Amino acid sequence: GFDKPVMYQLLVFISDLLTGNWGFSYSVAQDSDVWSLIVLYMPRTIEVMLISKFLAIGLGIMFGKITARRVNSFWDYLIRFSMYLVLSVPAFVIIIFFVLLYVNSPYKIFPLYGYKTIYYPDPTFLTGFPLIDSLLAREWYIFLDLVWHLIIPVATMTIVQMVAIIRQTRT
Repeated sequence: GFDKPVMYQLLVFISDLLTGNWGFSYSVAQDSDVWSLIVLYMPRTIEVMLISKFLAIGLGIMFGKITARRVNSFWDYLIRFSMYLVLSVPAFVIIIFFVLLYVNSPYKIFPLYGYKTIYYPDPTFLTGFPLIDSLLAREWYIFLDLVWHLIIPVATMTIVQMVAIIRQTRT
């Protein structure tokens, strides 16, 4: 509908958006429905989100209590300085920092990409969530590999989310 007026294009776009007709992917999976890709990757996204949120809540409350109990101490200044430093940097810059740290390090400890090692099989499908599926199927080597691949994304999201919780707890 690119030959139609802009208002018509907008109405078609909004109606397609609300009815779930999101078209086909041209980059991730050639000629694959976008909804099928969302359904495929959503469980992994939810796992990363929930793990990082629980870690951020626990660590944020802990560091917030430290800064609230020891006002104007060394630990208070150190945590607040780190918190304002993280607050002033966008989240994508933090993940780039982790990637650069990986690239420039002589020790390649954490994997840089992927959600699991290529030659490992997918966990047995039970719930759709890879971590839970590998635990329920008692596939420990797959579970540890999945956790190993989640360390950098979860650390980044935890750091970003933890700042607000530290500020609220200290206040």
